[in-house]
Amino acid sequence: MQSFYRNIGKGTDYEFDSYDMKSNILGSNWFDKIGNEYILSKNLLTIYINSELNDSKYTIINYINDIPENEKLDIIFKFDNLKENILIFNSLCNILSLVDSKRNIVIDITNLIFSENAELNFDSLKSNVKISSMLNNKLEEKYNFSNLYFESWMMNCDEERFSVLIQKLTPNILARIKRMREICTNFYRRTPVQIKNAKNLEKTIYAYKWISANIGYDFSANNSDGTLKPDRVDSQDPILTLEHKKGTSVGKSRLLKLLLNNHYMKVPCFLVNGKVGNKQHTWNEILLEDDSTVEFDLSNQNNKLTTDHNELAVYNESLNNGYTKRLK
Repeated sequence: MQSFYRNIGKGTDYEFDSYDMKSNILGSNWFDKIGNEYILSKNLLTIYINSELNDSKYTIINYINDIPENEKLDIIFKFDNLKENILIFNSLCNILSLVDSKRNIVIDITNLIFSENAELNFDSLKSNVKISSMLNNKLEEKYNFSNLYFESWMMNCDEERFSVLIQKLTPNILARIKRMREICTNFYRRTPVQIKNAKNLEKTIYAYKWISANIGYDFSANNSDGTLKPDRVDSQDPILTLEHKKGTSVGKSRLLKLLLNNHYMKVPCFLVNGKVGNKQHTWNEILLEDDSTVEFDLSNQNNKLTTDHNELAVYNESLNNGYTKRLK
C-alpha cells in the first residue's frame, strides 16, 4: 500500500490516491448503510453520518466487525450538519449499545447541535465506545461553549446522571468536562445561601459582580480592529479565562454562562453576538421567571450593569452564528 491517505467511496472498493490500487476491506454492502462518506487515514476509519441510519438487522457494527482482523482500525463516527437531529444520534447509540464491537469506537459530536433539554441516550454504550467533542485536543474545536453544544448540556445533568455519563467520554473531553463541573460546584459552594435561594436576576447580579471584580479584560488578545489574534483563542475559553484571570468579551461571557447555566444555579443564561461600533462583541442575556429577559455586558463598559443593552451595543442578528438568545 503506497497511499498514506485515501477516500473510501460508498461502493465496493477503496478509492485510493494511487492508480489501480484495490482493497477488499469493505464490501459492497456498506453502500448507504453507514453514512455518506468514509475517510481512511493511517489506522483510523472516519464514518460521516448526515442522513438516517438504515434500519436493517445487519447493523453498522456487523459491517465493522466484518473488517478483517489484520486491518488494525479504530472507528470514528462524525455527524455532518445534523442540527437538532438527536434521533439519528440516539439511533446510533442504541445500535452501539446492543451489539459488541471488536474495535474501539468514538462518536464525535462536535458538529451535533441540540437544545439543553435534549434526551441523549448514551448511558448504555459498551466500554470500548466513547463520546468526544474534541478529538485532537484542539482549542478551536472546544471553545464554542453555547447552549447548543455538548459541554453546556453536560453542565445541566444532575449528579447521578453526570457520574454515569462521564465514564462514556474520551480522556480529553473527560478532563475538560470535569474541570467545568468543578468550576460550577466551587462557585455554587461559595455562593451565599440567600443568593442560592434568590431569583434569577439576583443570582446573575452576584455572578456578574464576582467576575467584574476578579476577571480583567484581555486587551492583548485582539488586533487593533477588534478581531481576535490567531494564537489567542484561549482568551475566549471560559476555563482559561478563569485560570488566567482575564479574557475577551467572549471568554468573560462564556464564563458567566458557565457559572449560571448549570445544575446548581439553574439560571437560563445565553450568549449574544453583536457589535460595539464596528467591532464584534459578545454579551449575555438572562431569562427571568416571568419570561422576560435582561442583558448583561461584562466587557469594555466600565462594569456597567444595565437592563437596556441598546446603549452598550447594537445587536446584529446576522452575526448570531448559531448562538441563541432564547431556546423553547
